[in-house]
Amino acid sequence: MSVLVKLYKYTGEAAVVDKVLDEEHAVEFSCVFRDTQNIMNPEIIITAAAMPDVNYMYILRYKRYYWLDPPRTYPNGKWILTGHVDVLKTYAAAIKALTGTVDRQENLANGYVPDPEYIAKGYKQIVTKAFPNEMTGDSFILMTVG
Repeated sequence: MSVLVKLYKYTGEAAVVDKVLDEEHAVEFSCVFRDTQNIMNPEIIITAAAMPDVNYMYILRYKRYYWLDPPRTYPNGKWILTGHVDVLKTYAAAIKALTGTVDRQENLANGYVPDPEYIAKGYKQIVTKAFPNEMTGDSFILMTVG
């Protein structure tokens, strides 16, 4: 059974959710799966005289994006491509729709979330004031012993 794949040359950062793919230079192939397939790491066979310089693939049937290993030759002008699912691009819409609490950020620290990388020091402050002469303001602190 043949399946449609789109091959790309991606030159950007790998750890990016919004990868911009060059559709103008994308190459489409009708190919066959090599054997029983693993949807996470498929192997496909493409018939081509020369393999274009590609490192990224989209399989329409699976609706997933894949990183490609270097192509391997196969008899009679065929090529084997092995892909590994790119979860960031494949699930980009779902990832961007997530909400959560950020517990580590490059520049800011959140004092309400425990963070072993953020060093904060606490110091005791003991103040003695004579009651009622030195107390001002609207609040009082009353401590009892016994």
